[in-house]
Amino acid sequence: MRRVARYPDSDGVGHPAAFYGRPAKPVSGRRNGGARPLSWGAVFRRKRLPADLEAPYEGFQEVLRRVEEAKEALVRAVPMARNPGRPLADGLAEYEAGLEDARELMTRWRAPVVERHWEACREGLERALEVAERFRLDTPDLAFDMLMFALQDLMAPLDAFEQAEQAFRRLRTR
Repeated sequence: MRRVARYPDSDGVGHPAAFYGRPAKPVSGRRNGGARPLSWGAVFRRKRLPADLEAPYEGFQEVLRRVEEAKEALVRAVPMARNPGRPLADGLAEYEAGLEDARELMTRWRAPVVERHWEACREGLERALEVAERFRLDTPDLAFDMLMFALQDLMAPLDAFEQAEQAFRRLRTR
């Protein structure tokens, strides 16, 4: 039967006694060799945006929420195994309305630091609305796989929002 040491490393977990042998006493008298202990605040401190970008980021989050809700409305039109899906026309109308709402809110997050991303998102919204209108007016009934590709094409211009989110993350500092 193996003996278990009584918490030799002060972590509250017993280890086999032979694992540690005799712990050497550090010269400084501390177990970690004299290094200052870390404070939990330093370990879990989150990076923050500069103060001048907090309001634009909140505006961006609101626009992004509207864009994601619009995409979800479109995806709910996809038939599933146990759910026939909602009518595509309804999903497309809700998608377009959500993108229109997002377009109206775009000025809330315009800032010089993220201007390039703002422009890309604005152009993505415009392109997505154009493609959605063309889809609504010209698209015949589609098979499931063709519908999936068509919906993917409808949402593709909105990828610029992902890049903008990453740009805001890169701007965070300690």
